[in-house]
Amino acid sequence: MNKTMMANLVAALIFASVLVGVTVAQEKSWATLTLKNNSQFEVELYVSDNYKCTAKAGKSCTAQVSAGLNHKLSARVDGEQVTSQQYTFQEDEVRTWTVGFRPN
Repeated sequence: MNKTMMANLVAALIFASVLVGVTVAQEKSWATLTLKNNSQFEVELYVSDNYKCTAKAGKSCTAQVSAGLNHKLSARVDGEQVTSQQYTFQEDEVRTWTVGFRPN
């Protein structure tokens, strides 16, 4: 094999490995989280400090979250955290988080 063919082969292998890496990096696994609001307030759902959705009093809202990561789930009323928990979602998991609280 001459130097030109070897260089082309190496370049092709590097290009192929970069493409595989990009494809793997773009593939993300997801889970679904529903916030069920049993309170008399409008509750905002935050996942790892990122706003996801708002559930009106007595209603629910649903958000897509990345699987495999440990997330901080927080429920907020008027921007103030009222409850939170840590959770790691599995791929394609569907989870409901029910919140309910009374005014102070």
